[in-house]
Amino acid sequence: MDAENTERTLNDLEEEIHTLQSSRSMLLLQLRSIDLSLAQLQAKYATAKNRMASIGSIPNEILAKIFRSGRDSNIPGEKRFEILASHITTVWREVAITTPSLWNILEIEPNRSSQMLAAYLTRAKACNLQVRFNFLQEVWVPDQSVWDLILPSVERWHSLEISVYDEAALYTTIAHLEPLRASLLEEIIISRPRSSDVHPPIAYTHGLGFRNSGLFFHAGAPRLHKLHLEYYLSSWPPLVHLTTLYLHNLPRSMRPSWNRFRDLLVSSSQLSHLSIHGDVVSGKPPPNVDIQIPSLRCLRIRGTDTLGSRASDLLLAISMPHLTSLTLYNMVYTDLDPWLSGFQLLHSLTSLTLYWPAFTAATYSKLGETMPHVIHLTLIDRQPEELLTFLGHPISGSFDFSWSGMTDFALYPGDLGHGDIGAMIRNRSTSAPLQQLRLGTVAPLPGVRVLAFDPPPPWPAWAEELT
Repeated sequence: MDAENTERTLNDLEEEIHTLQSSRSMLLLQLRSIDLSLAQLQAKYATAKNRMASIGSIPNEILAKIFRSGRDSNIPGEKRFEILASHITTVWREVAITTPSLWNILEIEPNRSSQMLAAYLTRAKACNLQVRFNFLQEVWVPDQSVWDLILPSVERWHSLEISVYDEAALYTTIAHLEPLRASLLEEIIISRPRSSDVHPPIAYTHGLGFRNSGLFFHAGAPRLHKLHLEYYLSSWPPLVHLTTLYLHNLPRSMRPSWNRFRDLLVSSSQLSHLSIHGDVVSGKPPPNVDIQIPSLRCLRIRGTDTLGSRASDLLLAISMPHLTSLTLYNMVYTDLDPWLSGFQLLHSLTSLTLYWPAFTAATYSKLGETMPHVIHLTLIDRQPEELLTFLGHPISGSFDFSWSGMTDFALYPGDLGHGDIGAMIRNRSTSAPLQQLRLGTVAPLPGVRVLAFDPPPPWPAWAEELT
């Protein structure tokens, strides 16, 4: 009898346990449903509340423009603005994700997974793409999954930048791009590190058989018109539309001969902007070398400790009958002596910019003879006295002033030598008056309009520094 009672009791308890477990499961399901409904209501409430805030009244189109400006301030290695913006509010996320131009910069670097790149490509939709390879910090090249993802989009590439420390990464990239055609590509930048905090990777080029074939988009890049090169490649697709070329202190082993240098400069009849920083060509020029660039309008030459008289070599070698703007950066007077002694007149030149020159009065006098029609003069120098004296005194044996047609003079820093500036203005006021001064500090000066100093117009896409 006791056994039967015990078994019955156990059955009753088991049934009660099952009943309670079923009730508990149903209540948990109801609780999860309530939690989900609560979260949805809270999200709707937050969205509605956010829309009532002042920032919530910004139209989506304006918000998208703000996001694009924020994206442009991204710092390498930091959290990207477009990612942050898409995680603030529901509205911001919707605007960010549905703004294709916010996702059209593809950063190819070690910490960027193929999944993230795929998300960028999806969100960029049909936008033109800016592709940036960063090989500065690690011994790393993209794996095949990355190439499989990005190469089919090459027809939409608008600009390509390769920042590289080790040449092997550069050649590996070129090998993948060699057979392709980039129909919309307009700009290529190949740069090297400058900052002391870039850690050099372990060299790994030895034994890998890399060669500088130089075949780059061999199927063509018909819109390519800007090149910024800190590595020199031996061959390019036809450069018939090249308008802007920047050669930056090429490694000694990569500097072209003067003949190859000439071939690059004359590859396009449209080359109008040429910038040369440091040594970019091997050896001395051959006798009577003549590089004809009739479309050249702006020339910029920046010196280095190793440039020496190469500035004169370049100026003597390049024929530029229609040059209107010349910038000389970090030049010593001896760098220009051979050129200035040749008396090659630049009648078309109207704008001259000098960054930190180390010139004598005789150098300025020869500059005045070589380019007599300067209208706009910009000097960036902490010791401008030599130039101010030159500008404020008549040419020897006459009453005429050098650059008598000059109307616009900019000086930075402009808080130095105000006495000399005033004397120069007074001396020129009768026969060669200035109309406008742009100074580092806006201080009134008699007889001339004084404005704040503006840096010289930036080079296409590549601004100058004042340091």
